[in-house]
Amino acid sequence: MSDGTADEPHPLRLDESRIREADEAWIPVITPEGPAVLMWHNSD
Repeated sequence: MSDGTADEPHPLRLDESRIREADEAWIPVITPEGPAVLMWHNSD
């Protein structure tokens, strides 16, 4: 888990087992720490 002091970039993988949960503003991913979602600002 991140403590905000020594963060380093890590690759994300698309979580294909949850792809049906994807939305226009986020997609399910797998991080080194486990399942997560990648979110971005939806300008609508």
